[in-house]
Amino acid sequence: MKKNWRIRRRISELDDLYLLSLIKENLGHYPSSHGFTDEKIIDLLNKYTEVVLLISKTSGRIGFLAWTEKAKIMLLELCVLEPRYQGKGIATFFIRRVESRARKRGFSSIRFYVDRNNDRAQRLYQRFGYTVKRFNWLTNTILMEKQL
Repeated sequence: MKKNWRIRRRISELDDLYLLSLIKENLGHYPSSHGFTDEKIIDLLNKYTEVVLLISKTSGRIGFLAWTEKAKIMLLELCVLEPRYQGKGIATFFIRRVESRARKRGFSSIRFYVDRNNDRAQRLYQRFGYTVKRFNWLTNTILMEKQL
């Protein structure tokens, strides 16, 4: 099946308002996101190693991925799709691309934090072979990891 999606790097002046809106709409209700101002979110986006937009050839921007690279570990910071594109295999496509990139670049594992209340995301990542590494009770998140 041909995929009608591509990835492009974030262009701050073009994408940041879209990213803020998408983050608030999809993650704002989770306890781990409480207290994040627009300025704090933009500051975090600027600190990530890479932020890439997910682009549909027919609909334009549909989501994004962000990650940080530390030593030989890739920390997936955010993976957010617009609600109407969730459950269509798009996250699967892009997560596999990120995993492939990490393997080619010699990373030993991919890790990420998911909100403890986000059962849907936990199930998705478990299907990809990620396992729970530990709980962070202060931030109400779960650290998940996959060895590459």
